Amino acid sequence: MTVLFAGIVGAMLFGTYVTLAMGPVAGAEWFACYVIEYSLSVDNLFVFIVIFDYFKVTGERQSQVLNYGVAGAVILRFLFVYMGAQLLQRFDFLILLFSAILVYASYQGLAKSDDDDDEEDSIEDSAIYKTLTNLVEISPRQDGDNFFTEVNGKSMATPLFLCLLVIEFSDIVFATDSVPAVLGTTQDPFIAYSSNIFAVFGLRSLFFILREAMTRFTYLEPAVSVVLGFIGVKIVVDYFNIIEVPVMLSLGVVLSILTLGVVLSVQELESNESQEPAALGQTSKSE
Repeated sequence: MTVLFAGIVGAMLFGTYVTLAMGPVAGAEWFACYVIEYSLSVDNLFVFIVIFDYFKVTGERQSQVLNYGVAGAVILRFLFVYMGAQLLQRFDFLILLFSAILVYASYQGLAKSDDDDDEEDSIEDSAIYKTLTNLVEISPRQDGDNFFTEVNGKSMATPLFLCLLVIEFSDIVFATDSVPAVLGTTQDPFIAYSSNIFAVFGLRSLFFILREAMTRFTYLEPAVSVVLGFIGVKIVVDYFNIIEVPVMLSLGVVLSILTLGVVLSVQELESNESQEPAALGQTSKSE
C-alpha cells in the first residue's frame, strides 16, 4: 500500500511540475493522459492474472516477471509514443485511424456477452502463445526462478520465461489501445511518454493490492470501454472542428465514467454479500 501511495503522490507532484513549467493546458493534458493510461492498465491486470494463473506463477516469481515486464514496457512505450507522435506531426489525418482503433476497441469491449465473460479463452489458443512456442523450445517444468534450464544436456527456456514473453507481447497488444488514446489527448511526446511511464510503474504495485478484489469489479471493464469510445469520438469532433472539447472537460468525463464503474461494482458486491446470509438462512430453515 505504501508503494502504491508513493507512486500516486509522485505522479501528482510530477503533473504539478508539468503544470507550473509548461502551463495549465499542458498540465491538464498530462493528468488526462495519466488517468487514461492508468485506467487502461488496471483493465490489463485482468489479463495478467489469467496469464499468471495459467503458468502457475506465484509469489516472488510474479514480482520477478512484473519487474522485467515494466522494464520492457518502458522501452516499448517510448518507441510507440515517439513514432506515433512523429507520424501525427507529419500526417495529421492518421489521428482518424487512431480514432477508428479506439472506437472498435470500445465496441468489442461493450459487445461482449455474459457467456463470453464466463468462458475465458485458453492461453494455448492465442496467436501470441502459438507463435512463441514455435520460436522457443520450452522445458516441461519450472526450474525455480530461472528463465533457462538444462534438460538431458540440452538448453531450454522454462515456462517462467514463456510467461514473461507472453506478458511482454500482451503489453504490445495493449499499447494499440493506450497509445492512440494518449496521443488523441496530446501530441506532445514528453507529456504522452512521461504520463505513460508513471501509470506503468503504478500498475506493478497495484497488481498485488487488487489481485483478488479487481476480478470482482464487474463494471470496471465496461467503463474502460466507454472511455475508449469517448476518446475516439472526441478525436473526430476535434479534427473536423465540430465541437471544441476542452481538456479539463475530457478529464472530468473520463474520471466520472471510471468512478461510476467502480461505484456500481461496489454496490453490486454489497448487494451480493447481503443476499448470501439470507440465502444461507433459507437453506437452514429448509433443512
